[in-house]
Parts: sequence; structure tokens; C-alpha cells
Amino acid sequence: MSHRCIITWNTMISGLAVNGLCDNFIKLFDNMCYEHLIKPNDVIFIAILSACAHGGLVEEGKIIFNRMVNEFGIEPRIEHYGCVVDILGRDGLLDKAIRFVGAMRLEPNAVIWATLLSVCRIYKNGICC
Repeated sequence: MSHRCIITWNTMISGLAVNGLCDNFIKLFDNMCYEHLIKPNDVIFIAILSACAHGGLVEEGKIIFNRMVNEFGIEPRIEHYGCVVDILGRDGLLDKAIRFVGAMRLEPNAVIWATLLSVCRIYKNGICC
């Protein structure tokens, strides 16, 4: 494929991400941004952050979220925040997840609270509930 639009890149990166090919989707994302000079959109970050959550990539997820905001100037949507809560929660970082929810620029919705409560239940932390 000689010319790839953002939709093609999103599809390729999402496919790698949901199949747990962590190194591959991060490399492909960087390739898209720096070699092909294609600016990522908010949709691709949802796929990447979700994959970081499912792959246990806490540090990578935090870096990607910060890059999204600071490097690419994308305002986080509630879905992005939800992915970060999931990333922190799956790693047992309940305090950080709670602080993150408190610092969100958007009002937490039912999905954010359900994610947080689910993590509390998994780690048997009744204080959260």
C-alpha cells in the first residue's frame, strides 16, 4: 500500500494492539508519526490505551496518554480517561486511579465509576466502595 490514510493506520495499529502485539503496535505508531508524518487522531489513542490496559503496560500507557495531550495536542475524551483508570486499576494502583479520577478535566461518568469499583472489587478494597 503506497499511501496510507489515518483510517488505515488506525486499523493496522488497532489490529496489533487488540492481539497483544505490544512492541509492534508501539513501533508502528511511532513509524506513522515520525517517518510518515501522519498526525494521530483521538480514536487511535483509545485503541492504544486499551491495549496498554489489557497488556499490563502501565508506564507505556501513561507515556502514551501524556504524549497524546502534550505532543499531539489532543484533548482527552472520557474514553481516554477510562482507559487510564483501567490501566492503573489492572495493575493494582488503586490510589493512583482514584487520584487520577479526581484530577480529570471531565466529570466522571458511570463507566469511569464502574471501572473503578470493579478494580476495588478485584483487589478486595472495601474502602473504595
